[in-house]
Amino acid sequence: MRPNLGRQVQHELSTGIDLTQWVGSIGLAVAVGFVYFLAARLSLALLAKPEGVAVFWPAAGVSAGVLIALGPRARWPVVFGTMAATIAANLLGDRNLWSAVVFALCNAGEAVLTAWLIGYYFGSDFRLNKPGNVLGLAAAAVIGVAISGIGGTLTFKLFHSTSTPLFTIWQHWFASDGLGIITVAPLLIELGSASRDRPSLSERGHSTTAHSANSDLGTSSTDHSRTCRTDCSLSTRAR
Repeated sequence: MRPNLGRQVQHELSTGIDLTQWVGSIGLAVAVGFVYFLAARLSLALLAKPEGVAVFWPAAGVSAGVLIALGPRARWPVVFGTMAATIAANLLGDRNLWSAVVFALCNAGEAVLTAWLIGYYFGSDFRLNKPGNVLGLAAAAVIGVAISGIGGTLTFKLFHSTSTPLFTIWQHWFASDGLGIITVAPLLIELGSASRDRPSLSERGHSTTAHSANSDLGTSSTDHSRTCRTDCSLSTRAR
């Protein structure tokens, strides 16, 4: 009976943990998608003519910054949120479904590649407190944007009638996404670093308990010392 009860409790605990992780992942995907969508809609209102590439794409910094700050555990929520927001923002503009899907893959892949390069060379606890780390973020952004720009350029040429040279389209993609990562991602990375430095509730509880125990021990020692002095004084007088 007891082993069965133990297994049932363990199963319920694991189910609760899994449910919490799922809820957290869905919430993160929705949050990333919402912010990304707002940034994308703003950028699509500032298109470079005649190639139709956004002049500034801060949404790239949103997805890359969140993924760098939270690490690999946030990969799929960021990917799904980025893709959903990209598709929705493009369909509300002048883009068709197929081009919107390919653009979504390019944007999500860009964030994943940039964050992977940071994690591979600098580890999970990435901070912008050293010049080398700042240069590393810039280099990762350049590589991620350059590669995603190839897919974005080919998509523009394939799905949208434009006479603009391929290299010009790629240059505008590279500049808009690169500027978005360099300007927005550092803020999110530093926010992630600050949240990691903050003690958790359990650590605060342990600290409070330890402080209380030390205070009680100090009080007990003081009382004991006073008692000893009193006893010694009485003994001396008795002599």
